[in-house]
Amino acid sequence: MMRSENMKMEDILKAKADFVEDEMKKMTRRAAIGTGARVALAAVVGLVVGGVAGYFSGSAAAPAVEKTVTKTETKTVRETVAQTVTQTVTQTVGTGGATSVTTVTVPTTVTVTTKPAEELPWIGDWLSAPTDPGWTQWPRKNPPYKIGLALPWTGNPWRRMQLAELDIFMKALQEANWVEEYRVLDAGGDVLEQKRNIEQLVDWGADAMIIDPVRGEALIEDIERVTEMGIFTGLEVESPDPAPFGKLEKFGMIYQTNYYKSGYIQGKFVAETLIKKHPPEKRKVAVIRGIAGAPSNTQRWLGTVRAIEEYKDKGVEIVAAVDAEWSTSKAREAAADIIASDPNVRGWVSQGAMMAAMFPLAIADAGLDPSEHVMTAEDFVMTIRLYQQYNFDLLIVCNPQSQPTYLTFEMIKCLNSIPARKINYFDPPVFKPEQLYEPYKDVWDELPDAAQLCTPMTPEQLIQFLTTL
Repeated sequence: MMRSENMKMEDILKAKADFVEDEMKKMTRRAAIGTGARVALAAVVGLVVGGVAGYFSGSAAAPAVEKTVTKTETKTVRETVAQTVTQTVTQTVGTGGATSVTTVTVPTTVTVTTKPAEELPWIGDWLSAPTDPGWTQWPRKNPPYKIGLALPWTGNPWRRMQLAELDIFMKALQEANWVEEYRVLDAGGDVLEQKRNIEQLVDWGADAMIIDPVRGEALIEDIERVTEMGIFTGLEVESPDPAPFGKLEKFGMIYQTNYYKSGYIQGKFVAETLIKKHPPEKRKVAVIRGIAGAPSNTQRWLGTVRAIEEYKDKGVEIVAAVDAEWSTSKAREAAADIIASDPNVRGWVSQGAMMAAMFPLAIADAGLDPSEHVMTAEDFVMTIRLYQQYNFDLLIVCNPQSQPTYLTFEMIKCLNSIPARKINYFDPPVFKPEQLYEPYKDVWDELPDAAQLCTPMTPEQLIQFLTTL
């Protein structure tokens, strides 16, 4: 177990807050960087302290009397409660050399306190292996089913591949008469539109609903209300964190990438490779993020921060973080600004889409050697082609667009009353570039740059789909 895993949660959170504050100060001094890093952190507090000493006193010179004395005891149990206990105490008191018995009734107030709650583990680990994954058995409903999808937007290559894979799978389910119909509604990035879309799917008679929120926190009330109506809710990609870390409690199932782990894996690879390749002054890292406020964006960022923090004593540090909105043009512009601002940057973490492909291009544009750099990326053909051209260090950390397809299968199981776990965050698939190139090498020249290779599609299906774009 690594040193940081033994840190107390409050130490980790304080270190994160101090770290981010330092980095934000550095970034504000760089006029070329347009967007600073923002991280919301919450402290974990749960210590209840109690206990007041009671006493009992008597006087040998006093006549024998019946006294009422209150004493307080402290016990430790699982929950905090209060109770009153009446007990009889027999006391021998000497009066004029004689011995008398005094009966003392003691209404005893028992103050019960809890032990401090066990510290929650790091959320990345907890999501992968929660203490209670919420095994549940949904009431059985006979097929065929009507399945609705309330998606945030569908306008980029990742989303279009997502829908193409889903269409292949849904047609097979319709042929088997397991699915009557499925319907996809696109919110266009508008939270209010997505709320209306959810209502439309309810009115349409959906038996199950896949919800990929525009903003997770903004849809918690909708998700819980629809679940209480008996519609199975499957959440993916941008789902809000479940309790106890988050506020979401009532839902059918979460099935998605563990984005905290994704960020952590990327940060760890970049840090360790920089340490092997470069002296401390060149172990500087830039993080190109997605859309500010999107859960997957925030979660990957927190994972990356945690990983880089573990190597601060080796000189590894984040010197820039920019929200490029998953736009290739904005990512290339941000990378150029970062290079101009800090030529010692050698590590690059991408939080998705094709943004990582812009890093080597911006580096080459600046007249520098991309092979000196370390990068992470998703599974786009363009990035692997640039890796083959420039020979930089690269780790592919995928965010499978297939999540709604796999989630549909899980929902079918649940509608058939097969017990299933509610919390399903899978660690991101990780590849060396060669591992993704090899299965497609015979059709490599036919694949467009925007193709993604971590897909259940056959090479033939992938080529056929991409020719329709």
